[in-house]
Amino acid sequence: MFLLASADLDENYHSQVKVKPINIFLSDETGRHLIEPVDDEYRLKGKRKRITKEDMLKMLEEKPECFSANVLLRPICEDYLFPTGFYIAGPGEVSYYAQAIPLYKHFDLQHPFVFPRASATILESNIAKILMKYNLSTSQFFKPLQELKDEVLNSVSENSVESIFNTATSQLDKTFAQLANSLEAFDKTLSNSTKNSAEKIIHQLEILKTKSLKAQEVKFDATVRQITKARNSVYPNDNLQGKRIVYY
Repeated sequence: MFLLASADLDENYHSQVKVKPINIFLSDETGRHLIEPVDDEYRLKGKRKRITKEDMLKMLEEKPECFSANVLLRPICEDYLFPTGFYIAGPGEVSYYAQAIPLYKHFDLQHPFVFPRASATILESNIAKILMKYNLSTSQFFKPLQELKDEVLNSVSENSVESIFNTATSQLDKTFAQLANSLEAFDKTLSNSTKNSAEKIIHQLEILKTKSLKAQEVKFDATVRQITKARNSVYPNDNLQGKRIVYY
């Protein structure tokens, strides 16, 4: 159930939590450990000791308080004991609730209506000035850093490196296509030779483009540092501000 729901989410979004074979923890004197299946037995993650199925079932019967659910099973356990009508959740919780929905159907329980809580991105005055300076919106900072830097550099530079090389590549493609058609009249093998020559030249053009992009970054070093600083503030470590990124 979890795997199918997670696969559906991954088509257009992403799964918040990685599904484990067993999504239950066992607590003992050494701490709280994830239960992992090993052949026909079980063991606690990070521990060598193995537990038979019979012993595990006996512990469940005699010491249920030693077992606890992980983040995927927690909602169904809570709502089984204390049914919830509405749940105001953060971005991560909304996502893992979507993964847990099949469990509610399996146990014939009504899942709560999940509503995203209010969220905001905090901008310090110096960061806000950077956004205003380069006419950027906060949503643009959710792009990969290099893509964001390229966009800004192309907007502040008199000559766009991307545009220059896109034009050059397009012109070369047309030139070599015409050359191949013309030479084929003399010898058909010349068409393949022309294609190989074109690929080598385009490859060298890509190398030159990479060098040019680096040179552009050096020239606009202050701009690059400002954009990097702003993105680290708006979207730190490629995550929303204040978002927990580790779920068990």
